[in-house]
Amino acid sequence: MGIICSTVLVTLAVIKLPSGTNQPLRLPAVSSDDSGQTIWNIAHRSHESECIKNSLPAFISAYLVGADFVELDLRLTKDNVPIVYHNQTLDNNLDCQSKQKQNISEMTYEEIQKHCAYTPSHKKCDISNWVSQFKGDRDIEDLINKNMNRILSFKDLLAILRKTEIGLFIELKDYMTYPVLDELKKLDDQHHCLHKTDGSSETFDCFRKIKIISFSPNILRDNQRLIATKYHDSALRNIEIYPLHGYPDSLLASKSLWNFDGIAFHYQMDQSPHTFTQLVDELKQANPDKKIIVWDINNAKEMEKLQSVPQLDGIINSVPEAGDLK
Repeated sequence: MGIICSTVLVTLAVIKLPSGTNQPLRLPAVSSDDSGQTIWNIAHRSHESECIKNSLPAFISAYLVGADFVELDLRLTKDNVPIVYHNQTLDNNLDCQSKQKQNISEMTYEEIQKHCAYTPSHKKCDISNWVSQFKGDRDIEDLINKNMNRILSFKDLLAILRKTEIGLFIELKDYMTYPVLDELKKLDDQHHCLHKTDGSSETFDCFRKIKIISFSPNILRDNQRLIATKYHDSALRNIEIYPLHGYPDSLLASKSLWNFDGIAFHYQMDQSPHTFTQLVDELKQANPDKKIIVWDINNAKEMEKLQSVPQLDGIINSVPEAGDLK
């Protein structure tokens, strides 16, 4: 599956539009390598190098600078609402008044919305030009205004990013299989995806642009099982699932890690290019039908180097603006 998407997660970088246009500036996505293979440009926690990670402006910023996908973190509140946040406690870049440092699982979504807001920082993302295209659409305007400096619910994020063509890499931090799959299924509650071969941004290309990732094989296996059973009559079967793996040392010997659609493993920058390329080649030869993704790349030089690696399918990175270097 070679997707060159243009989807919707929000980053906080200042992006100016050409004068006299209401259309958002959209830079090219990652191009193919010399073999014609598409390498996905996956923005880590949206556009964290320029914006407050996992915030609405950061997601949109990642989309505007050319990311194919955005990677996001989900946590589960006390009342079982998936929210877009990395840490288990409410701390980084947040002002939560008396609730500061409290565990997310001990608070309801309404409490988090009431007490917590992202604090101003040196990172600023101006997405006003992108937002202006929805002037007069009260529903989407209200949704954007509500979430501009608040922690997003997964439901609200989906509703906003459906207005783009970007794809999602969803990292499940807690066990929350049902709430996430149920929310995704609502995007195609009329089962339109089962009656046509192509999709649209409203359903993230009939869920082909939805990937679920986690460090927990148990969480991933439960997602696999439920998609094959409870949701077997829906297009959720197009979702791909990838385990996250810390380091590549044991990848060739491990069989259980390859029981999914591919793997995402940590890239060691001190590794020589030849050694890394050789590893990816060996992994692909042993698992030719699986996707190979690397994380976490945080500078343009490494992005440029990795885009020339044959057989690599995607790069989870903090500099999505550096994704089109060929």
